[in-house]
Amino acid sequence: MVSCEEVVEELRAKLLKGEPFSKTDEWNFRELCELTGWTEEDVRDALVSGKVPSFDKYLVEAQGWWLGKEEAARLLWGAVTAFLCNNIKEVCALRAGCDDPLADLLVVYTKDLYRHADDYPNVAFYRRWGDCLMLFKELIERREEI
Repeated sequence: MVSCEEVVEELRAKLLKGEPFSKTDEWNFRELCELTGWTEEDVRDALVSGKVPSFDKYLVEAQGWWLGKEEAARLLWGAVTAFLCNNIKEVCALRAGCDDPLADLLVVYTKDLYRHADDYPNVAFYRRWGDCLMLFKELIERREEI
């Protein structure tokens, strides 16, 4: 079995060489988009440049009132992964158990919201959504103070 980090390296190498993706590569690429919560363009850029997209972009888009629950949750997760990870390989390893309890709670809540957005009744979704935003803003403020 190939690790997420190995998939990232394989996709990166093909992009840098200008080689087309195989069907497996296409599937892995879509999975990477889903894992990160980022657009295909941002995943492609992250693979080539080694840099993550701006979390602000995803956070602002996630707060759009016109979005459905699933899209809003995906964008919020994309903001969290872009904020907490320095490169796309770190997203592969992002899970509960961070050194920072606030970041840990944010990962748990936001990942759950992203994975199960449509399973939440509207009231519960928006309550969890508010919790995630509150945690995220608190984490941003705390990191800006450092």
